[in-house]
Amino acid sequence: MRWGSEFYHGIGWLFCNFYKNRKPSLLVVLTLFCGGCSRGLVGFSSQLVKTAPRNNTETGIIVHHASPEDMVQILSKNKQIKYRSLNPQHGQYEVYNLSLTELQKQLPEAFISANVFIPTEQEPSQTEPTNSNPSSSEEDISDCRIDHVRPLAKISSPSLEDRKMAPIQLFEKLHFTGENSENLSFPEKPLKMLWVVEQPEGSLKEELNIPGKDLDLIVTAMGYYQLTLVVQDQNQVCHSISTEFNVTGNKKYLGYDANLEQQNFDLSPMKYLSEINAEKAWTLSTGKNITIAIVDSGVNYNSPYLRNNIKINSNEIPDNNIDDDGNGFTDDVVGWDFVNIDASPFDDDGHGSHVAGLAASSVFGVAKSAKILSIKALSVFGGDAGSLSASILYAVDQKAQIINLSLGSEGMIHPAISNALKYAEEKGVLVVVASGNGNRSGIGYDIDKSPVYPASLTNDNIVAVAAKSNQGVLALYSNFGAKSVDVVAPGGDSSDEILSAFLDNPANINLKGGYGTSMATPIVSGVAALVWSKHPEFNFQQVKEVLLNAGTENPDLRGVVLSSRYIDAFAAAEK
Repeated sequence: MRWGSEFYHGIGWLFCNFYKNRKPSLLVVLTLFCGGCSRGLVGFSSQLVKTAPRNNTETGIIVHHASPEDMVQILSKNKQIKYRSLNPQHGQYEVYNLSLTELQKQLPEAFISANVFIPTEQEPSQTEPTNSNPSSSEEDISDCRIDHVRPLAKISSPSLEDRKMAPIQLFEKLHFTGENSENLSFPEKPLKMLWVVEQPEGSLKEELNIPGKDLDLIVTAMGYYQLTLVVQDQNQVCHSISTEFNVTGNKKYLGYDANLEQQNFDLSPMKYLSEINAEKAWTLSTGKNITIAIVDSGVNYNSPYLRNNIKINSNEIPDNNIDDDGNGFTDDVVGWDFVNIDASPFDDDGHGSHVAGLAASSVFGVAKSAKILSIKALSVFGGDAGSLSASILYAVDQKAQIINLSLGSEGMIHPAISNALKYAEEKGVLVVVASGNGNRSGIGYDIDKSPVYPASLTNDNIVAVAAKSNQGVLALYSNFGAKSVDVVAPGGDSSDEILSAFLDNPANINLKGGYGTSMATPIVSGVAALVWSKHPEFNFQQVKEVLLNAGTENPDLRGVVLSSRYIDAFAAAEK
């Protein structure tokens, strides 16, 4: 199934943002000490890995229920070992450069499993020459022709190669060169070269065409960049190669702004609100005193539509590099970034902000008064089981009543994820998850027969969500299941996307359209918050029961989803 765009496929734990119709689009301002490092582990800072893996060659072994003393002993004995602090409250770390078998010998009491990373489905990094002109605006590269002997395009960037896992920060200057490209037909002659830079949505200019051997680029927008070098020889034969990278950045939370509550906003484009009777539901409940954890790509916590709903950890003093509340995470005032191990879970993808707005924007969210706990677990290049499991554990410990997971998997669920979800169930937390956006062709399928996780899990605290299109029927792309999927909520479609918040960007785009089960899921999370706010005495089983029994049964949904219902916020809030 797709992560960050449409689907991500594979065996093992696979993530799915279920965010339709978007380009695949990777943050770190480090605190003085690593979040979650104990005093004993501070002495091993040279062995500390400060970002999540970006591919399977960078993954390690997840260790659960290990004490800091255990880790100190391991690191002292094995100087080649590196580690990442995942969730020290649960003794959760990722260990690198040691085999699973050897680690199990040294930590016999710990729960150990290999971490798994699943990348996005990006475009191929190398393309064959075509007859099309790679840039109609540049005369340096004329129409390309095909030949069995072609030049060879090569991109190199020493500054990026030397940085290893360090993320690219906003406003960095990057240097790329095509000097190692080869002219196989005319070795003695120079190649014509053209750089095509596809910048993230929200950039002041989304595509740049720059001729020449060298490219100096100042990145001015957060998000996914694709860089293509096109080379052409004297026979007009072309070759191109692409590389991609992500730009991230942290910004200070601007705080609550009372003026934002007075803004006039036309809710008529937000059709999902009328579809679920939200405005009538608001006469009964707005989700006050409920926290929804958005475990996703982070949240644009300075968005005018999200800023006043951000959950603040009042037990933490910001920016003092001290873990004031002793929860293992330094300065986590507005949440935590498990991708880059810092206290700024700022969205550099857009997906998390979109999801957060549908659940709990003070302007157009289903639960207008609920709070958003921002947790960054996903990067735009993929994700790993360690980061996601640690995020779920963190959400539970931070007292979120509801966790929103607009993601999922095909194949087997990773044991670290399963254990984290079990912990959420034991602590009484409701987990609302996406059922998925179908197969490679975008056609939804029955997940009772072909499971998607966590949606297909049997945990009592899981509510799995399918998507309704704007035509009022189950969306063609939406997965379903009479046993596995609980309810259906508006998810939009390609002809009429659902609007919600967007990431911080230089073009000042505040609203972005999207469709998919990623959109349907936070709508249900918002309805759950309305119910729980009205009935704080309820447990998650009672809230789930209300969600499954509110509204009128629809004959078209019998045998399709368990409740046979489209979600109805007013009917739920009336219970």
